[in-house]
Amino acid sequence: APSYNRSFDGKPLAVGETQVAKGFGVKGRSAFMFMTDGRARRFRAVVAVNSIAKADGTARFRVQSEDFFANKVLWDSGKMTADSAPKEIDIDLKDVKCLMLVFEGEGALGTWAEPRVIADGR
Repeated sequence: APSYNRSFDGKPLAVGETQVAKGFGVKGRSAFMFMTDGRARRFRAVVAVNSIAKADGTARFRVQSEDFFANKVLWDSGKMTADSAPKEIDIDLKDVKCLMLVFEGEGALGTWAEPRVIADGR
């Protein structure tokens, strides 16, 4: 399960040297779902690998529509390491009923910073 508003190691969430107030700290393989029921317009966030990752630690972040079985990938960070620059996400969610955030890490901790779903009419 993710750590809410803190890094998985219990420290404040950060992207590089900048602390962030909201987000999720993740480790290993994690996935969590949000029901949008087709009412969301966009999803925005910044993802980063925590600087305490092992030298050979790697991570990958994905945003999927539906679940593992539907497996429709809306956004993919590709392979990241502690040396990788943070990546911004800004994707269209038109007709997406269920949003799934997936992290896969080997020797790395990840951060979903300032994730937000923007609904219609807001």
